[in-house]
Amino acid sequence: MTDQKARELWKEMIIADDIIDADGKLVEAGKQGGTEAGFKLNSKDAKEGRLALFRCKVDGETKYVIPIYGNGLWGPINCFIAINGDKTTVFGIYFNHESETAGLGAEIKDNASWQAKFKGKHLFAGNERQKISLSVLKKITDNNTQVDAVTGATLTSNGVTEMFQAEKGGLQPYVKFLTSK
Repeated sequence: MTDQKARELWKEMIIADDIIDADGKLVEAGKQGGTEAGFKLNSKDAKEGRLALFRCKVDGETKYVIPIYGNGLWGPINCFIAINGDKTTVFGIYFNHESETAGLGAEIKDNASWQAKFKGKHLFAGNERQKISLSVLKKITDNNTQVDAVTGATLTSNGVTEMFQAEKGGLQPYVKFLTSK
């Protein structure tokens, strides 16, 4: 895909790059194809409670894209998790982790089939709506919320789970937004 095509898709699909707080309240409204609000935030902002939220339309359906941050074995992990309009299931996920070992921890970013395992997974277990349950584990006990860990990359896999469930910089601060109507 060319840079021009990517910019066109961004402007078409991104309804707004909002900033919300941990109560799920809008702090700053973004714009269609926006790059001035949530787009400018980083991991420091997330840890301070300024949360980026990209509202999108994909094939006419609402999706929410949330950037989250964590740590792997050798350095930081960045992730974009796309959540369906129901605010409970994963539409897709993308990881970036520049300093991991090729073929091991780097699989979280290099292996599209591993990332595809998250599609359709639930953020919450059962009726529990206060704690993110999405996780990466060696032994799966709940196919609804768990993804098989990357073989040989235990610390990176643990880092992904911690990133989802982290109170600062992770997905957990978005719970009030995700549980709102």
